[in-house]
Amino acid sequence: MQRIIKLIGILVCIPSVILMTGWGALAIYYSNLPGASLRTGLAGGFVLATMLAFLFLPNRKRALIGFLSVFAVIVAWWMTIPASNDRKWQREVAVLPFADVRGDLVTVHNIRNLSYRTEAHFDARYYDKTFDLRQLDSVDLLAVYWMGMRLRTS
Repeated sequence: MQRIIKLIGILVCIPSVILMTGWGALAIYYSNLPGASLRTGLAGGFVLATMLAFLFLPNRKRALIGFLSVFAVIVAWWMTIPASNDRKWQREVAVLPFADVRGDLVTVHNIRNLSYRTEAHFDARYYDKTFDLRQLDSVDLLAVYWMGMRLRTS
């Protein structure tokens, strides 16, 4: 019975450690640390250290405790990174809309109006519009799911 419990523990731990290692490496790589080479090196170092620890350290329980400790530090650090829109965005989503509310008048700035010639080639235009809430009968929300759309670059 103990062998079965140990086997189940191993079968749960291995994929969990692999997923956590992947998440930790991506968290480091896409963090706000300066320099792509530093982020790449730290992310690769985290993956390499994890693999070496589990392959060569004789006590797997200590390796797991050490890994979980380092992973907890990465998660805690990741949660302290402030949200920011000052990143390199794709051109079609680089300009954020915002609104000013003055009584019953709402002015929406940077309304996106993209004119596509092909999937990857388009003209980006933005405009502002003021809406009088007293004259609205209804509001429609349109959401477009773009995930999975592959843009071809030539």
